[in-house]
Amino acid sequence: MESWHEIAWQKWQDEMTSGLSEDIRQALEEMDGPSRAQWIARLRQSISPCAKIMAQYLKTGDKPWVIAPGLQWDIVETRHMIFMAYPEYLGEDPLAMAAIGLLWAASDVERMEAIVKKLGPAALYACYEGQLPSSLESLFGVLWHNYIQNFGLDGIRSEVRQFFSQASGADVPVTNIALAPMPGYAMYLEELNYGVVPHETSGESPKDIPAVLVALHYVPAPMRKGAALLAFKAIEGRILTDQWQKAALMEKRDGVDLW
Repeated sequence: MESWHEIAWQKWQDEMTSGLSEDIRQALEEMDGPSRAQWIARLRQSISPCAKIMAQYLKTGDKPWVIAPGLQWDIVETRHMIFMAYPEYLGEDPLAMAAIGLLWAASDVERMEAIVKKLGPAALYACYEGQLPSSLESLFGVLWHNYIQNFGLDGIRSEVRQFFSQASGADVPVTNIALAPMPGYAMYLEELNYGVVPHETSGESPKDIPAVLVALHYVPAPMRKGAALLAFKAIEGRILTDQWQKAALMEKRDGVDLW
C-alpha cells in the first residue's frame, strides 16, 4: 500500500508535468527520483530568448535538446533526449550561452568538432564566459591546445589564461580538431562599443556569427551587459533571416510563391 508521501509525490509530478509533451514526460521517467524532481522544477521556468536562439544555432546530433535555466550547468542524457541547464544569471549573454553546445560536446571529439565548426575560435571564449565547470578538463585541454596551436597566446586575456590553467596539468589526450581562422571582428567590436547592434555596412544582420561572439568577448566589462543584448539582437537577426531565406527557397522549389 502506498504511503501518503508517495501519493503526494506522484500527484505533484502529474501536476507539474501536465503541460509538457509526452516525449519529455517519458524521458523524465528515465531519471531517478531526485534528478527527475530537479528537472521538473527547472522546466517550470522559462528559457531566456538568448539561450533559446543560441541552442537553436548550435543544435546538432539526433537527440532533441531540452534547455532550462538553473543555478549551475548540468546535463542529463536519456535514451531519446538531452536535458541541459544553464546558470540563469548568464542567460542573457550569447557568448556565455554558446557554452550550451560545449556542455553537450564534453569529451566527445566528434561532438567537439561539430560545435567548434559553428563557433570557430569563439569556442575557447565561450568556455570561459560561460564559466563551465573544471570537471570538463578534456574539453578544456582540447580547446586550449588547438587555440594555442593556431593562434598562440596573443590576444588572450590574463583571466582567460588563468581559467584554462586548471586543465593545463591534467592528463588529457591531445586531439587536433579543425579550427577556422580568426574571424574579422573589429567592425563589430567598434559597433558594440558605440552601443549599436552589429551589422554589415549594407545594414544587413552580420553574416559571421562567430565574429560577433569574439567581438563581444573583447567589450570592456562595464559595457558588457548592454553589449550582450546588442550582440544577441544581431545574432537573432541573422538566424531569422537565414530561416526566412531557406523557407522562401523551399517554397519556390515546391512551385509555391507567396509573394
